Amino acid sequence: MEYYLATLETPNIALSERRLQLQKLVLLYDVPSDRRGWVWMILLGIGYVDLEYYIELVKRGPSIDFEKIRKDAHRTFSNNAPFHKKVSLNSMSRVLNALVHDLGIRYVQGMNVLLGPLLYATDEVFGFYLLRRLYSLARSYFSPDLCGVHAGCALLEDVMGIIDPELQQKLFKHNLRGFLWGFDVVMTFGACLQPLDEVLKLWDFLFSFGLGLMPLLSCIRIIKVRDMLLSHNNPYEIIRTRAITFDAKNDISMALQYLVLLPDSLREKLCSHFGDADVCKAINPSSLRPPNPACS
Repeated sequence: MEYYLATLETPNIALSERRLQLQKLVLLYDVPSDRRGWVWMILLGIGYVDLEYYIELVKRGPSIDFEKIRKDAHRTFSNNAPFHKKVSLNSMSRVLNALVHDLGIRYVQGMNVLLGPLLYATDEVFGFYLLRRLYSLARSYFSPDLCGVHAGCALLEDVMGIIDPELQQKLFKHNLRGFLWGFDVVMTFGACLQPLDEVLKLWDFLFSFGLGLMPLLSCIRIIKVRDMLLSHNNPYEIIRTRAITFDAKNDISMALQYLVLLPDSLREKLCSHFGDADVCKAINPSSLRPPNPACS
């Protein structure tokens, strides 16, 4: 705790320097829950929040997508009692409607799932500014055609082909392309996983070192049960039930070990695809790629 307090409260430090210090701390120590909002703000490069501006947006009332937002807000983590004890449906609706007003965009399904952990970890105003920043950083993931998500699913196939080609061949043999087993995890940056406290730890890392690492982390999740998948007649049953232990620290540790095995060109695509539509368009969606010939 004291290391984070020193970094957050020491005056006259540039935002970039404070961010660099926090990146180092995230790898060594857990982020204090009562400071996570501030840590995320700095890691994502947000220098301030304007409470009055947010209140002004809220006063505009329902947006053009109010009904869609209302329905999705009710569905967000519907079976997670601790989440709903802390986060109200009204706060979710206010933030999402305010975002539509602020950016002049249309609500896209999945924004509610991304907002959920933000409001669980911090307050409503911080949640708004954090979600707005995520939209700015990962525009391709928020586009109506979800081109960034499709590109991410193609990239996770590329990653799997390098770090565990045997498992990839098994998945291809059963027609389990990347978009079938990785789409929801990639699209939500892991927010759809449980428990939610582990999602927060995962986001500490992603906000520190790049959202583009999510396809790699999605592969790690599958590799952890590779022996079960390789021996099972229907591996999708294992993936579908989500009976895979989610331990953020362990997954991150494994991801860092595998990251050095990836070629520079693939690492560059991982780092840029989530915010660059041109990179996404140059990556064939996994659903359109021919399967590995060795699996046919």
